[in-house]
Amino acid sequence: MAQKEKRKLRKELSLFFMVCFTLTAMLNIATLGIVSSQGAQVFPWLLITALTFLIPYGLLMAELGSTFPEEGGSYVWCRLAGGRLFAAIASIFYWDSNPFWVGGTLAVTAIAAVKTFFFGGSSEVLFGGSRLIDTVLEILIALAFICFTTWSAIVSLRIGKMVFNDGDHMGAL
Repeated sequence: MAQKEKRKLRKELSLFFMVCFTLTAMLNIATLGIVSSQGAQVFPWLLITALTFLIPYGLLMAELGSTFPEEGGSYVWCRLAGGRLFAAIASIFYWDSNPFWVGGTLAVTAIAAVKTFFFGGSSEVLFGGSRLIDTVLEILIALAFICFTTWSAIVSLRIGKMVFNDGDHMGAL
């Protein structure tokens, strides 16, 4: 049954897009701000991090993916290692963290970016001149950001991969 379903799947991510996803995960607005504030000494540390973490992690994921080619990723791996309960708990913890990440950290970063790029500063700038209007507009920007992020994760991978790669590369410039 799994082989029959697998034949229906199309391979949408090329090596180019996988490299782009990896780069955009490391080089985005939040990371570049922190990295650039530390000066030139950050480059050797980025290289050390790549050699000691990113490359071994990539090899680990490649090994897991080739050993267990079924659809489902970490759920399948955890199910094989510890059973369905273990896999369900691991999946819940994984998916539970995403709304906090997108709705919290990334939404705040999006609001700060809008204030900085369009209004010249992020902390002391008020959108509408009062705290109430500023708070309402910040909530609306955060909701729009969350809706757009959710939409781009739901659409087909053919479209979604362009949104994330192009968006992160434009933000990194």
